Amino acid sequence: MVSFDIPYMIDGISSSSYHGMGVVVDAEQGFVLVDQNTVPIALGDVLITIAASVEVPAKVVFVHPVHNFSIVQYDPKTLGAVAGHIGSVELAEKPLEVGETADYIGLSSNWTVVTMKSVVTKLDRLVLRDFQPPRYKAGNIEVLHFDRITKSVGGVFIDDVGAVNALWLSFSYQDNAGRKEVFRGLPVSIVRPIVDELRASRIPESVNILPAQLLTFSLSKARSGLGLSDAWIQKLESCYEDKRQVLGIKRCAAGTDCAEKLESGDLLLAIDGQVVVRDADVERAVDGKTEVTTLVVRDQKEMEVSVRTSQLSAMGTDRVIVWCGLVIQSPHYAVASLGYIPEEGGGVYCSRWCYGSPAHKYGLRATIWLVEVNGEPTRTLDDFLRVVERLGNRESVRLKTISINTKPKVFTLKTDYHYWPTVELRREGWDWKYVEHPVAA
Repeated sequence: MVSFDIPYMIDGISSSSYHGMGVVVDAEQGFVLVDQNTVPIALGDVLITIAASVEVPAKVVFVHPVHNFSIVQYDPKTLGAVAGHIGSVELAEKPLEVGETADYIGLSSNWTVVTMKSVVTKLDRLVLRDFQPPRYKAGNIEVLHFDRITKSVGGVFIDDVGAVNALWLSFSYQDNAGRKEVFRGLPVSIVRPIVDELRASRIPESVNILPAQLLTFSLSKARSGLGLSDAWIQKLESCYEDKRQVLGIKRCAAGTDCAEKLESGDLLLAIDGQVVVRDADVERAVDGKTEVTTLVVRDQKEMEVSVRTSQLSAMGTDRVIVWCGLVIQSPHYAVASLGYIPEEGGGVYCSRWCYGSPAHKYGLRATIWLVEVNGEPTRTLDDFLRVVERLGNRESVRLKTISINTKPKVFTLKTDYHYWPTVELRREGWDWKYVEHPVAA
C-alpha cells in the first residue's frame, strides 16, 4: 500500500491525502509504480507499507504528464532482511486481447489479497470530461474493460507463467456530484518504455508528446461529411481488423507549435509517413522526435503540416509561491490543454486559495492569472516576486487578473504579512526547499 500526503494542494488537485496500491517494478533499486490517483504530483511525502508489516519512506521520482502512472522510490537498505523477500514483477510481451481470460491479483482496502479470473470484454478509449478547476486527467489512451472484478484498491493481471500483462489502476474523474474514481486496465505496453529506462538506472526527466487532445470519428462519418477519400478509408481499414475509425484533433495545448498550426476538427491520417489509427500509433510516431510532419484533412483537403513536439517535465511543477493566501505557480499542462493562456503573460497562475487569508477576504479565487501588480506587468514568477517583495505589511495592492474563461478583472487587496508571509517552495534535485521572503521595511 502507498500513502501520499501533500502540504500544498497545487496543480488543481482536490485532496491533500491519497492512498492506493503499488507494484514493485525494480526491487534492487526500490522503484514502485502507482496510479496518479495515488501520487498525482511530485510535491508530497510518500510512505510505503509492505505486506502490512513494514513501513518505509519513499520519494517521487517520475510523474507521467499524460498517462495515469507515477514512480516512487524507496531505499531497499531500509528494509533489512525483508528486502530479500521482495521481487520485481515481470512484464508480459503478449498484450491481452478481447475475449481472453486473465488471473487478477489485487489488494483490498483492509490489506487482504484478492484473486479471481476475469475476461477482457473490450479495449476502448478512455474519455473523461474536463475538470473544474483544471487538473490532470488521463487521455489519449485505450484501456481494458473486464467482465467482473472484485472490489479492491488496485492490482495486476497475470498470464499462465506469472508475467503481468495489465495493471488495474484508479482513474480520477469528475461529474456533477464531485470527484470520483473508476478502475480500468492499463496495458503494460504503456508503462514498459519507462520501466525499461528505470531498470537501466536512468530516470527520465521528460516525456516527448504531440500536445493535442485527440478524438475519433467513424470511417462512415469521415467519408460522408469530412472529405476522407476512399483510398484513405482502405488504408485505415487495413491497419486493424477491429478498428474502423480515424483520429481527429479536438484541441491543442496553448503556447505550443501545434496550437498555431493544427486546428480543431483536423483529421490526423499519418505522422512522418506512418499511418495512425490509434493513440498508441501517435505515441510511437513522435517518440524521440523534436519535429514531425503530419498529414491531415482540413476543409476536405489533404495537407502536410510540420509541427514541433513538446517536452513535458516528468516531475511537473517545481516552484510554488504562497502570497497572501494565493497558491501561485506556472500554469500546469492541464491548464494549457484547455487551449488558452493570456497574451498579457501567462506565467503567474493561481491554482488555489486559502480560507481566512487576505485573498479570501477580498474575493480572489483560483483559476486566474495575475498579470499586473500595482500596474507593473508580472509575466513570470520572478517578476511577481520582485514586485511583491517591495510591498509592506498592511499595504493596499491593486491586482489585475484574467480568469480561465478569458475575463479580466481588477481586485484591491491589503497584505497581512504577520499571519500570511510570502513563502516559496523550490524543488532542488529530489528535495524541496522552503524559503520565507522578508517583508519590505
